[in-house]
Amino acid sequence: MKRLNLPISWKLPVGIKQHLGGGAGKQRVIHSDGQILMILHKLPEIGKNSRVGVLFFKDEKGQWNSDQKQSPEHAMKRLIKEYNSAILNLEEGADHAHTAQDYFDIQHQLVPICRAVRNLKATMLKAHDLAPECEFITQYLDDAEDLDRISDILRIDVRNAADYSMAKQAEEQSRKSDEISLSAHKLNMLVATFLPVTAIAAIFGMNLKTGLEHFNSPFLFWGLMLCSMAIGFIVKGFLTPKNR
Repeated sequence: MKRLNLPISWKLPVGIKQHLGGGAGKQRVIHSDGQILMILHKLPEIGKNSRVGVLFFKDEKGQWNSDQKQSPEHAMKRLIKEYNSAILNLEEGADHAHTAQDYFDIQHQLVPICRAVRNLKATMLKAHDLAPECEFITQYLDDAEDLDRISDILRIDVRNAADYSMAKQAEEQSRKSDEISLSAHKLNMLVATFLPVTAIAAIFGMNLKTGLEHFNSPFLFWGLMLCSMAIGFIVKGFLTPKNR
């Protein structure tokens, strides 16, 4: 967790300081003696667990300040814009995704953003309850709620698309497996049909005396062929599964 760098000019009351740690921590609002410190997070970086804080402080004079070296209004606008751009990019990526892996990659990036946006909205809502007169919080709270709604819808759509893609791929694999099984079955039936013919041809093809060497009638050949085919079809009948 990156350290929380507070501007030196900020005079935080003890009631706020005692709730601060070394890092940004979770998004939250800390208030004491009429002063408010709102800690938000920048857009999460993919593959990193650390969060960078964006701080807004209402001092004892009722003046709001930001640690981003710009007015609190512009700092909040920039923060909301970063989240909005990231969500739009992921939405565009989801439109061009085709495989389950594509959707899982988008989901991997989207989940931390959804979580951050949800906590961003909740934190801003609490700050609005404590300082309803603050115009920039009121203005961008609606944008935060829209981001929360859009990101949640996108998360659900991506998850459903991933599930559908996986089911479609499983169905396609099952169909191909059935086709392979059917082809193997046909080949087995073909082998079973001509196995007797092959066996008899091999037996009579041996250079051994059988007593039929001088039998010149063609009826012997065709008789053996027909008997072999009959035996082959009988074997095929035994191997063919019967429909119940």
